[in-house]
Amino acid sequence: MRIERCVCKKRLFSQLKLKAAAERLSLEQLCEATGAGRECGKCLPYLCRMMRTGQVVFCEIVAEADELYDPTLRCEQIHAAKVI
Repeated sequence: MRIERCVCKKRLFSQLKLKAAAERLSLEQLCEATGAGRECGKCLPYLCRMMRTGQVVFCEIVAEADELYDPTLRCEQIHAAKVI
């Protein structure tokens, strides 16, 4: 299984990561600007991990219990062009 996007908004995590890094957005700001994580919410744990680690492709299910939601998370430490 390959998980790489917000299905509701049809946005790749790699695109969302680039936007967050380029605009220095927090997780909350990214969700507000793109709508990702706002409909079904299933991608929120993936977005949290993306913001924390830079990972944009997942081969395992990431549950809410695995990644606690922190709206202040930023990916400033991750180079915007780096795609894992």
